[in-house]
Amino acid sequence: MMKKANLPFFVSAMIVLILIALLMLWGCIPIGEHQRHRILYSYHRAIWAMDENGENEHILWDCEKVHCGWLSPDGTMMAYMVETKDDKYIVGITNRDGTKATELVRDLSGQDFTLAWSFDARYMALLVQYDRVEREHNELYIVDITTGQQKLIEKGVISIEWSPISNRIAMFDGYGRGEQFGWYAVNYDGGQEKEVLTGEITEAFQWSPDGKLLAVVKVNSKGRTSLFIGESNGQNMEEVTTGEQYKYAAVNYPRWSPDSKEMLYIAEYDDPTGGRKFDTLFNLNVETGEQTPLVGEVEPGSAIWSPDASRIAYRSNRDHNFYIIAITDRTIKKLAASDEVTTLLRWE
Repeated sequence: MMKKANLPFFVSAMIVLILIALLMLWGCIPIGEHQRHRILYSYHRAIWAMDENGENEHILWDCEKVHCGWLSPDGTMMAYMVETKDDKYIVGITNRDGTKATELVRDLSGQDFTLAWSFDARYMALLVQYDRVEREHNELYIVDITTGQQKLIEKGVISIEWSPISNRIAMFDGYGRGEQFGWYAVNYDGGQEKEVLTGEITEAFQWSPDGKLLAVVKVNSKGRTSLFIGESNGQNMEEVTTGEQYKYAAVNYPRWSPDSKEMLYIAEYDDPTGGRKFDTLFNLNVETGEQTPLVGEVEPGSAIWSPDASRIAYRSNRDHNFYIIAITDRTIKKLAASDEVTTLLRWE
């Protein structure tokens, strides 16, 4: 014999489902991960955010009185710099919403500074440039975020890059002091032996997010910049951009996808008439080696990946507006109006 339906339970379940549906429509419950994504960008000394459909633009941080924008890898904290009355600087960190500001370094002197978070957000690399011409006097400090302790690691460093899988940091020394000419890596506390990665000058240097591969841009045998990819220790580097399509192109601005499976880069083609250059955004499938031109007239260095590596946001150097292109079918849609002083920061 069939059991009678539990009418009160059925009615209660329907009410719950209707409430969930209404909350989704009202935005109280995200319909899916895709709907929660937004894009951060800098504009006129402020950090802005907008939904990935270009709507809901609003200011996150006003950077009029402080230099800001150094976001931690997970996006929960931000580093900032404040200039004092005696022409010195304070380096500090704050939560994403601007609360709980903590000073890390005081009375900092210099003409230019580079700040870089370690991937676990436990340390901050601080590269101090005392002279914009004589950069051999540069000093690299590592600051412990928890204790505020700072340690001088190296001098004469020009560029830095944190390892994504360990607290090792790569440094570029362009002054050729001994065998350390080029890129080399040390432990964050300077206590480990230096590991030489490349003994040459490079235009770009990036470890893959999974830490297994290394991509560099350097001048090839034909005198043009080209993309090379190899092991994370700098061994077995192979030139990737070797086809006929790169015969008259300079390659630069590599950017790994979040899953380390693909890489964006710009191929800058010379105009035979001597006019402006043509910048084309390419996508490389690292495993297969397939190289696909995505779109032209892209502002070099502006492209950023979506979190799921399915789309690219970039700024056009034709009209300076933001656009989004899908990797699979290369459909393009305008994201938002922009101008030359706007920079895309992250897609989250």
